[in-house]
Amino acid sequence: RENDLVVATHGRSIWVLDDLSPLEKLDATAAAADVTLFPVRAATLWYLRGRNWSAGQKLFVAPNPGYGAILTYNLKSAVPAEEKKADKDMASDADAKSAAKDATTKEGKAKISIYDKDNKLVREMDGPGAAGLNRTHWDLRSKAPSEPTPEQQEAMDAGYYEGPRGPRVDPGEYTVKVAAAGKTSEQKVVVEDDPRLNLSAQDRAAR
Repeated sequence: RENDLVVATHGRSIWVLDDLSPLEKLDATAAAADVTLFPVRAATLWYLRGRNWSAGQKLFVAPNPGYGAILTYNLKSAVPAEEKKADKDMASDADAKSAAKDATTKEGKAKISIYDKDNKLVREMDGPGAAGLNRTHWDLRSKAPSEPTPEQQEAMDAGYYEGPRGPRVDPGEYTVKVAAAGKTSEQKVVVEDDPRLNLSAQDRAAR
């Protein structure tokens, strides 16, 4: 139904690869292109609320797939890392060379842009820039209204805070563009409303 790949043992382990279609479409043409964004399956604006309860020893939970639209793209080559400037207070030239070498061994980021049906920019994101297949998620939100403060950034870097978030987008069709190596690949994605909600257009606009 979802074209996911499910692998299970006879015991207690289950692995799920969400949306197998990029692997099915990774042909010689896609692999030879500088950047290829694969078709994006429809995403749902689920309104989730966390619940905690006990089911005794029979409770089995696993991570859900990333929320929002799954974005999978192939890069022919890794995105070059941005060169970091050496600190003026660096203890020695050897330390400076080591820092520069470390900066060049890590990949840079692909640029992801999302536009609405009126071609208005809704969101810009960084995506992984490794050679080969890469996957990330758009959380179906527009740009955050503010940049993180230094304290928030510190908490984000430590994994304690997601950072400021923008509002959820409206249901509809959007265009996703992935840019790397001076090339761009784009696909359409349909965002669907939570099927449990019944909102009129007026109520949605007011929200």
